[in-house]
Amino acid sequence: MRKYFESIDHTVLKAQLHRLFSEKHLLVMLEKIIDSYSTTAQKSVPIGNLTSQYFANHYLSVADHWIKEVLRIPAYVRYMDDMVLWHHDKEFLLDAGYRLQEFAATELKLLFKPFCLNSPETGLPFLGYLLFPERVRLTQHSKRRFIQKSSLYAGYLQRGQWSQKEYATHAMPLVAFTEYADAVEFRKKVYHSLMDEREQ
Repeated sequence: MRKYFESIDHTVLKAQLHRLFSEKHLLVMLEKIIDSYSTTAQKSVPIGNLTSQYFANHYLSVADHWIKEVLRIPAYVRYMDDMVLWHHDKEFLLDAGYRLQEFAATELKLLFKPFCLNSPETGLPFLGYLLFPERVRLTQHSKRRFIQKSSLYAGYLQRGQWSQKEYATHAMPLVAFTEYADAVEFRKKVYHSLMDEREQ
């Protein structure tokens, strides 16, 4: 979505919460939180607030149901406001995309960024990965980030700025991210290169 957190409409969000909860004291508290921040008239939730993450994720759950129940697209994934729809028919997907745009604008007061079509052969860039039907790779950006962070962390360890425990605390999530992709040889190459640099 275009400027998603800034575009969340307070009236729409409150109506959603009223359908979800019946406890008056809870709804009053949630509405106070929503009303405490706006960048334009009755829109926006602050990026970084824990409640904003929940509000923003719930706000598009209406679209989740609409995609599954009205468009009837079984292969669908959403991560916050990044949405992916799969189908074997290009024209069907284009029509679904335009209908979803209209639904989001009408029901949720949201505007889409330009959506794009991808073929399975090209691979789909999504959340730092490049998705293919039979495999998952890292995007070039993710590879560069892994190399830069790994080098930085190794330097902290080597210079004594970090203990082994501190190093592991930062390095393990970095490695875990790459384990969802076919990246074993890539990791080996990076760590071998770091070891060679350390021995020089």
